[in-house]
Amino acid sequence: MKSSYLLYALSVLFLLGEGESLSSNSAHQSGNPLDISRDLPLEINSENGIVCEKEKNICIASVNVIASHGDYVLNCDTLIAYFREGKDKKTELWQVEAQGNVILHSIKDHRVAYAQHGFYTLDDEHAILTGDNLKLEVDDLTVTATDALEYFKSKNIALAKGDAVAVKKDQMIKGETLISYFREGKDKKTELWQLEALENVTIQSTTDHHVAYAQHGLYTLDDEHAVLTGDNLKLEVDDLTVTARDSLEYFKNKNIAFAKGNAAATKENRLIKGEMLKVYFGENNEGKQYIKKIEAFENVLISTETEIATGDYGRYLKDEDFAILEGNVKISREDGQMDGQYAEVKLDTGVSKMLHHSSNASENPKKKDGRVHVLLLPKQKKAP
Repeated sequence: MKSSYLLYALSVLFLLGEGESLSSNSAHQSGNPLDISRDLPLEINSENGIVCEKEKNICIASVNVIASHGDYVLNCDTLIAYFREGKDKKTELWQVEAQGNVILHSIKDHRVAYAQHGFYTLDDEHAILTGDNLKLEVDDLTVTATDALEYFKSKNIALAKGDAVAVKKDQMIKGETLISYFREGKDKKTELWQLEALENVTIQSTTDHHVAYAQHGLYTLDDEHAVLTGDNLKLEVDDLTVTARDSLEYFKNKNIAFAKGNAAATKENRLIKGEMLKVYFGENNEGKQYIKKIEAFENVLISTETEIATGDYGRYLKDEDFAILEGNVKISREDGQMDGQYAEVKLDTGVSKMLHHSSNASENPKKKDGRVHVLLLPKQKKAP
């Protein structure tokens, strides 16, 4: 998600405007600044000097190159500035290339990016960084990629391509592509407000041992809201796995998550299903999150090795391994069936109780009191 900051910095560094004049001097200029814009100067210094070739419309600086523009500083082995004939037949800068050990940093914003090669094209305000060990560091955030880091200034988006990874403290987001969305924030500074992950998406907490899988992910920073969609949606938290057909949503500031569409939570041989599951997280003394409670809505099913229970609404308390079913409850076992409006199921022992109402009237105001019906099946005799 941070690749955008790097490329934005690169674009600002070389955005020099139109109508610059190219000096006809082709001599080596060792250690002297090359001012190619009166309004926004790009100052280039290098150990091996700067060579400008008018016939090729290029300027080349080599060996320990340092290029500065305002708050931004670029270090590389070789820097090439490409010129062309522009308006009124004036020579204008249209592309800049950085080669070898490329390091770009913003002194003010504490951003540092690393690459082996960089290009910035002024026409479409498109910057791209490639090469080994692509990385961007911004405060406690780091983005890496194997193929490229790109920035499109006119669209306010940035891309990290190829096994892209964004890491912040103990949180990690992976995808084949990460897209960062920017907007103008306070003091007219560009700020990241949304991150999108595409293909083979993984979101992981190394501290809490939580891992979520999807094909598409969208994370909004303002409300710390994440939405995962696509095939094979799955959330693994300790010994419990949650799956869904439509989406997985997480609200970090509320410590809740939603699994929507034929949602299921499994633990060993136990299963809780519903059209939607609402997962509540708790926090232990070490600050680690864990699943505290799960609510199930519509077409609820709870199964163990010995029975299957269904109802309109369910609630599972993980620490107690205890579940409650309400509304049109049916419990089926080998030896019979029970029907009622309220049931309590102890999942670890398989012991169930069917009651005509909850012992706590405030648990669910929509509950329906009613009679309990029990059907006992005789044991089948073995054939002689």
